[in-house]
Amino acid sequence: MLALSAWVALSGAIADVTQVSGFCEGKGFSNEVLCNYDPRNSSLWQVVGHFPRITTLTAFVWVYIIVVFGYLAAPLAASVVRAVLPRRSWFAGWQI
Repeated sequence: MLALSAWVALSGAIADVTQVSGFCEGKGFSNEVLCNYDPRNSSLWQVVGHFPRITTLTAFVWVYIIVVFGYLAAPLAASVVRAVLPRRSWFAGWQI
């Protein structure tokens, strides 16, 4: 969920959604279903299909979102690593 939130933040902050909104609003909103369910016309995939020009502001936004994602994901990743690694008490009594 955290990765999806970061993706939505990235695409919403740097994508030019005017291309999509023109298509979605065209023909009396009859294309709105395509915008909701087709990834090619979704505003979330505009970053992939039409990558925006990198400016100082977009670079700052990318770095900020990645830093926040790392800050929030680090405790979760650490707890997963602790859960996966074997505990010393589990094999403390064994002799090899």
